[in-house]
Amino acid sequence: MVDHGLYKMIQPGMLLNINVPSKTHSGYQITTIGSFAREIPFTPVENGESYRYGPYEMQSVREESGTDVHALLDGQVSFSIISSTRFTTEPAKDLRQWCSQQS
Repeated sequence: MVDHGLYKMIQPGMLLNINVPSKTHSGYQITTIGSFAREIPFTPVENGESYRYGPYEMQSVREESGTDVHALLDGQVSFSIISSTRFTTEPAKDLRQWCSQQS
């Protein structure tokens, strides 16, 4: 993803949030962040160098579709553009096009 320059496809000051399913993936999807993400705290990963929410299989989300959690459950890599306040913003056309070309 870095080799494809995906980081260049987002506006300055925004974060490209990428979630990869634990097993092989079947494609890429532009998503929003599931609502549970604002209520559930981060959990340290075993190595102590990063954090995560999860496990996503056990989290309920308010939305019926279109979130990072739904993409992961469908075996897809999710891409969400988020601001520093963790609210999802509209992805760049280039990123949406890249995802559709990869699937």
